[in-house]
Amino acid sequence: MQTLGQKELVLPKRTDKQLIGTKIILNNIYEDILFDGAARAGKTFNILFNLVLLSLKYPDLRILIARERLSHAISSLWLQSLIPMVDKYFHGLYEENKTQHILKNKINDSEIWLGGLDTKERAEKIFGQEYGIIFLNEAVQLGEKTVAKIQTRLAQKIVNLKNFMIFDCNPRSPAHWIYQKFYIDKPKDSIRLTWYTKDNLENISETLINRLEQLPETERRRYLLGEWCEVEGAVYNNIHDKNISNLNKDWGKYDDIVIGIDWGYHTHASIWGIKQEEKLQAYCLYDFALIGSKTSDLIIEMDKIEWLKRYKCYCDHELDRIDEMCDKGYIAVKAYKEVGAGDSSVNEYDLYFDNKCNETFQSMLNLMHQQDKNENYIDAHEKVNDHGADSARYALHGWRKDNEKGKGHYFIKR
Repeated sequence: MQTLGQKELVLPKRTDKQLIGTKIILNNIYEDILFDGAARAGKTFNILFNLVLLSLKYPDLRILIARERLSHAISSLWLQSLIPMVDKYFHGLYEENKTQHILKNKINDSEIWLGGLDTKERAEKIFGQEYGIIFLNEAVQLGEKTVAKIQTRLAQKIVNLKNFMIFDCNPRSPAHWIYQKFYIDKPKDSIRLTWYTKDNLENISETLINRLEQLPETERRRYLLGEWCEVEGAVYNNIHDKNISNLNKDWGKYDDIVIGIDWGYHTHASIWGIKQEEKLQAYCLYDFALIGSKTSDLIIEMDKIEWLKRYKCYCDHELDRIDEMCDKGYIAVKAYKEVGAGDSSVNEYDLYFDNKCNETFQSMLNLMHQQDKNENYIDAHEKVNDHGADSARYALHGWRKDNEKGKGHYFIKR
């Protein structure tokens, strides 16, 4: 039991792994922390509880808790976890703004903000503030450039606090950028703690353990054993990290060039070189991932690459943006947006990626099929960090549709 002024705080009983996690967070040594591993291991509760403790310790501290989609953040983090936790263990110490999803400490004016990154307005709300601590939940759903931009808001100055960012997630492919960052690169002032379902046996039922045991093999490895491995339900079967290299940018080496553009608050463009060898090949030569940008911002970036205006751009169906591209001399057309046929088309290629095109690679690698009520995979995608994958599908499927005749291909003469 701890005290806050005259008020006694009753702390929850914590597992051995949660005590280790608590020490990592409260010691405030690291700049980047990853809690990864199995489902129902107690990692998210541990993070949230310790963030509340830090908000009690540091007056005026602003903490951001964010996820890719605000609706998911509200349902899983706010309503199911944080609010019940605060009501039980810190009752009367916080005032909840139910509209803005902000908890304000009544004693020291520290705040805990909840955010999502799925619309321009929500993202701008996040980027309009500075924070002392940022927690990104289910971080595998976020692109690396998005996280880098969020990290620029980790700038609030609080006396005696070292600003830090903390991530949690269940594992995905070892080619994911989070695995690369924390398992391979291991930057200075970072730490990783892997959690297992068995770490939390005192808080979960045997029935849940049995259900996790009965999952398909790759899901069992991810959600029960906490292993990073290839996932079932991936849309594309031709995304391999061995195919990442410093690609040849001499466009004369390619039979054609094609561009795909997915508009939105997260605008993504990918530029591909096409070759026909024994099998059709596509090389991702450049990509642009722009956050909160205008069409003119993308045009400025594309204008830096010589000869792009010679080649067709398959664009998401925003006619005003397509018209603006055409006004600037680009061959911009509406993309073929059929999902199932487009995915099948992309899977016909051998795909290669320049080592600077990680946003496109990660988006395609982690794109997943949705499941119906019977858990069968369907053509629709999970709408998570899919902008790069959409731009790739527009380009590669569009190229095949417009250039395929019979069983072969012919190429645009330049």
